Amino acid sequence: MLLVAMVVPTAVATPAAAQPPGNPNEYLYTANSLPNPDPNETQNSVAVSNLNYGDVVGIADLGTSTSPSDVAVNQNGTRAYSANTGTDNVSVIDATTDLVIATVAVGDAPQNLAITPDGLHVYVVNQNSNSISVIDTVSNTVSATMENVGVAPFGVAITRTPSNQSLAYVSLEGSGDVLVINADASPPTVIATIPDVMQSPQNVAASDDGFEVYVVGLNSAGVGRVSAVDTSSNAVTHIDLPGATPFDVAANPVGGDLYVSDTQNDQVLVIDPASLVLQSTVPLDENDHPFGVTYSNDGNFVYVANFGDLDAGVKGSIDTIGAYLDNPEVTDTDDSRFINGPVGLAAGPIPGASSPTKLTVTVDREGKGPRSAANSEGATLRAKLTSNGRPLRDKVIHFTSGSSATPLCTGLTDGGGTATCTLGGSKSRHDCHTATFKGIGSYQLATAFLCRGGNGHGKPHPKGGSGHGPVHQPTQATAVPAV
Repeated sequence: MLLVAMVVPTAVATPAAAQPPGNPNEYLYTANSLPNPDPNETQNSVAVSNLNYGDVVGIADLGTSTSPSDVAVNQNGTRAYSANTGTDNVSVIDATTDLVIATVAVGDAPQNLAITPDGLHVYVVNQNSNSISVIDTVSNTVSATMENVGVAPFGVAITRTPSNQSLAYVSLEGSGDVLVINADASPPTVIATIPDVMQSPQNVAASDDGFEVYVVGLNSAGVGRVSAVDTSSNAVTHIDLPGATPFDVAANPVGGDLYVSDTQNDQVLVIDPASLVLQSTVPLDENDHPFGVTYSNDGNFVYVANFGDLDAGVKGSIDTIGAYLDNPEVTDTDDSRFINGPVGLAAGPIPGASSPTKLTVTVDREGKGPRSAANSEGATLRAKLTSNGRPLRDKVIHFTSGSSATPLCTGLTDGGGTATCTLGGSKSRHDCHTATFKGIGSYQLATAFLCRGGNGHGKPHPKGGSGHGPVHQPTQATAVPAV
C-alpha cells in the first residue's frame, strides 16, 4: 500500500495539556561529531545531560579525530557505547564514572549501533567495509563479524518480536534493501532481505511491542519516505513526504507517535504509526539541521540533535520537544559549549549515586584598589571537585551569583579536578557566589558557597567556611545524593 501526504505547516496552537509531573529521571547521551572549539578542550566527546535539570553534567572524552556518529545505552544505564566513524572503533563508557573503559576495533566507518534486548551484544554497522561487527558486552571484544552483507549498511535497530525472536534490522543505503538478522543465532545469520524499501534508507527504529520496524530516507524519486515493516511477514507500507529529507526516526517506547528529523527543512515530523499519516510538524530554528532523535523512556519528551551550520553562525544544540502536548513544540534548547556537531543521541536511566563528592571554591587574582572602571580586573573563581580524595575530571561545574542564582558561567574540570569562572570587578566584590556539581553517574551532588565583601576582603558565607583577604579558605556544603 502506498500512502502520499504533503508536508503541512504546524497546526494552529491550542491550549496545551498540563505538563506531566517532573522531568525524566534519566541521562541523555549525545555523540559530538565535532571537537570542542575551546583550544583547551579539543577532544571529541559524548556529552552527558541530566534530564532532571536539562544541563550537561559531564563528558566522556573519546580523544581526537574519533568523530562519533551514534551512541547507545544499555537498559540499566551502566554502559554507553559510541560508534566512532573517524577511528573505526567503538568506545565503551562506564556510565557511573564517564570514563572510557575499553576501545573495540570494528570495520571501516561504523555509523550506527544497537544493543540486543538481553544486553549481551552490540551490533555495529560498518558502512565502508559492508560489514557488521557484533561486540560481546562481557568481554568487550568482537565475537562475530558478518562480511559482505550488502552495499553501505547504515541504520540498525534490534527488537524482540511477538514470537519471542530477537531480530536485527539493517538498512542498506547503497541498494535500498533492509536485512533481517536472527540475533539469537550463534553466529548471527541473515534470514531475509526485504528489497527496494526505498532508494536511500537511513535510520531504523522498532515499535514498543515489536510488531513493526520503521525505516526513513528517500524513495527513487528523491522524495522523503517513512516505511513500516511488519516483523511477522516483512510486508512494507509507506508514506511519501514530498519536500522532506528524513534522517532519523524515534518510536515511542510506551506507544504513540513517530518523530522523524527532517534535516534540510529544519523541522521534525510527527507521524501516526498506525495509519502512517502526518499529524503535524515541529519547526526548529533556521540552519539547525536536525539529525538524531530519541524519546525519553516515559514517552513524554523527544530530544533532537541539531548539527547546526557553523558557516551560517549556528552552532550545534539539543532541542527538547514536549511530546505530551496536544500540539508538540520545542520546550527547551541546550546550546552550551559542550554540544558540538551532535548527530546521535540516546536516553537511559541514571546509575545509582553512591560515591560521595567534595566541592570547594576559592577566589584569586582580584583587582586591587577602589572599585572603578580603571580597577575592574574582577576575580577568578576556582572550584575543585574530588571524590574520596581523588580529583574528578571532565565534570561540569555551574557558577551562579547572588540569592537569585543568576548564572555566571559553566566550567569543565581539568585533570586536577578544577574548573574556573572569571568575573568582572563589580560582580567579584559584592556578590555571593555558588559553585554546583549536579551529580553524575555514581558521583553525588555537591555545592560550595563563597561571599565577597565590598571592601575587597573575604567574608565567610553563613553556610560554612572562614577566612580573610583576597584568597579565601574554601567553603563547602555537605554532599547529598542527586535528585
